[in-house]
Amino acid sequence: MIYQICAGVATISFLLLVIYIIRTLITMNRTLRSASSSLEEATSSLQTIQKTIQDLQPQVQAVLTETEKALHGANELVADVQHKAAQTQEVFDNIQNLGKSIDRVSHTIVESVQSHRGTIGSAVSYMGLGLELVRKWKNRNQS
Repeated sequence: MIYQICAGVATISFLLLVIYIIRTLITMNRTLRSASSSLEEATSSLQTIQKTIQDLQPQVQAVLTETEKALHGANELVADVQHKAAQTQEVFDNIQNLGKSIDRVSHTIVESVQSHRGTIGSAVSYMGLGLELVRKWKNRNQS
């Protein structure tokens, strides 16, 4: 009888083990189906992305070409501005030299006037006196 009970317990244990394995396999099957579905969606998304990239590649190339042309033009413009700025600098240097020369001439004139102040003052008074005499002479001749 013990053998029969042991055989019954072993049979029930084996049956429970088979049920557990079946449930585990069913759960694993669902998981694999879900993973397969996710992989199919990911593959579809990747194919769409790849097609989009292929469609955009000529446009990106065109934009790069235009950008390169624009940069080349900008570089030429900067070089031209630098050249013109250098030429303008020469003009400003010449103006500065002219200003210094005018300052020196002005300074020389001031020194000359100061050194001959007395002579110039006398000459101006004599000119005033001469003009007064000429005016009086004209007035006499008209009368």
